[in-house]
This record gives sequence, C-alpha cells and structure tokens, in this order.
Amino acid sequence: AGSGAAAAGLSPDGRFLLIVTTRLYVIDISGATETLVNSGGIGITGAAVDITFNLDGTRAFVLSRASTVSYVTAINLTAAIPTVIGSALELPGGVTDISTGPTG
Repeated sequence: AGSGAAAAGLSPDGRFLLIVTTRLYVIDISGATETLVNSGGIGITGAAVDITFNLDGTRAFVLSRASTVSYVTAINLTAAIPTVIGSALELPGGVTDISTGPTG
C-alpha cells in the first residue's frame, strides 16, 4: 500500500498535474488520456506540504519540511522528463505554505 498525497497542484497552463506522496509525480493531462511523465517520481527532501508554479508554468516549486528546517525544491517542467533544478533551498523553521506573486 502506498501513502496518500501530501500536496498537489495544477500548472497554470493546465498541462501538468503534480502530486507528491513521498516522491513527486508529474502527470500530463493535456491530451485525450493522462500520461505519467516520470514513472519513478522525483525524490523530495523532507515531507511535502505545498506546491506552486512560476507564472508561465515552466517551473514548479515544492515546499517540504523536516524536523527543524524547510526546503524549497525547484522542478524544470520543460524537460522531456521533469528534473530538479540545482539543490533544494534550505530555510530555518517550519514554513507552512508557498506561493508565487504576480511579478514572478
């Protein structure tokens, strides 16, 4: 038995549905049928709590938490198989949500 979804988000262009359990899964929902783009998922540091996107939907940002720190992991959605961009940004404390502002 797998674990339930901790966070989910729909890209601004409506192409991708991202779901995080213990890993991040990207589903292309733009066609007649849904396609899981990354069957193995992407490992996320800590426990995921939220997802947001840049305004054009080319990147996703996953917020996750560990016992005393939080992390933001950037995901490139323009690659054939989505990938992590760089290393996760570590933030002190327990951040609970993430969003993107109107200027990016």
